[in-house]
Amino acid sequence: MTPYARRGVHGQTVETLARRVLSGEIPEGATLDMAALQSELDVSLTALRESLKVLAAKGMVDARQKRGTFVRPRSDWNLLDADVLRWQFSESDRTGADPALLRNLGEVRGIIEPAAVRLAAARRTDADLEALEAALTAMGQEGGASDAVEADLAFHRALLAATHNELLERMEMVIESGLAQRDRLVHSAPQRGPGPQPPSRPRRRARPGPRRRGTRHARPARPGDARPRQTQRPVHARGHGRLHRREGRPGTVKIARVETFLVPPRWLFCRIETDDGVVGWGEPVVEGRAEVVRSAVEVLAEYLVGQDPLRIQDHWQVLSKGGFYRGGPILSSAVAGIDQALWDIAGRALGVPVHTLLGGPVRDTVRVYAWVGGDEPARLKEEVTAQVGPASPPSR
Repeated sequence: MTPYARRGVHGQTVETLARRVLSGEIPEGATLDMAALQSELDVSLTALRESLKVLAAKGMVDARQKRGTFVRPRSDWNLLDADVLRWQFSESDRTGADPALLRNLGEVRGIIEPAAVRLAAARRTDADLEALEAALTAMGQEGGASDAVEADLAFHRALLAATHNELLERMEMVIESGLAQRDRLVHSAPQRGPGPQPPSRPRRRARPGPRRRGTRHARPARPGDARPRQTQRPVHARGHGRLHRREGRPGTVKIARVETFLVPPRWLFCRIETDDGVVGWGEPVVEGRAEVVRSAVEVLAEYLVGQDPLRIQDHWQVLSKGGFYRGGPILSSAVAGIDQALWDIAGRALGVPVHTLLGGPVRDTVRVYAWVGGDEPARLKEEVTAQVGPASPPSR
């Protein structure tokens, strides 16, 4: 999202027209007098039309046959556009800060920035931390108001970049417009006391897992919460099983990927792999609804990737009860298949059968059934004999 270049006659014309529309000097629904504007602004008709195209792209004006160019309703304006925000603040600089505009931007920041912090804490890289620390260092240095504003903006740019979410990064212009205006007000006013303080420095620590229930001002991680996809890292053995601790990090191995495999005509299998190479399989399926369950598993996978695969009961609680709506065949089947795969990983990692982890076996053999087809009794007999042999129990 690149701000509009304000150079030359064309840029000045755009700025003038935008300010007049935003201030209400040219009200909503008004038809522009092109000849009068051309004469007043001393520009060619071509330059005037090109300038109006910029406003039209931002939803502020439109043109119709027999009506001409007119100002569209404010509800059609692209108010999140960086230029539209800047123009509104420019008008505020001339007439005084608009409390409603500052309040609206503050509320948008209140929605976006906490979510950005959560994602940045989970996805940040060493380069992101260095950018954040550099911005904090600049914020603590002596300088003029413009230096303080730029340092604050650099910190928030680095924070949004650390989310590694392209859409959130595009919110940079929205956040910057509000921050720049706030910082200009703060740093241009006489200071009483120590003045604004930079936020605390980011800590280099392991990525956090879901917050525990009962934590103040917190909620448990829920299905749909984005989690980073992990890459393979060097590890060293703990001494037992195949799950190891990371070199220099306190956490255990993490879930690297969750995949689903649809097998015709109606089966679905789930494969979960850790970044240490351990794989577990499960079967999350409702007969006739395999595609729907597959979608549910993909949504739940966003929470699982990056988590400790051995916290099986904790994951079951989050996936089953972490959302507002619980239960149902689709969600329950998706969670069951994931649960099977995680227990499979635990058994493989510890080198024991899963039934040993669950309290031991309850039977030595399991009876199964096989499906046979055929339109005639003789054909059915052949199919049954081929499946189970002539001495098998009666079929029906």
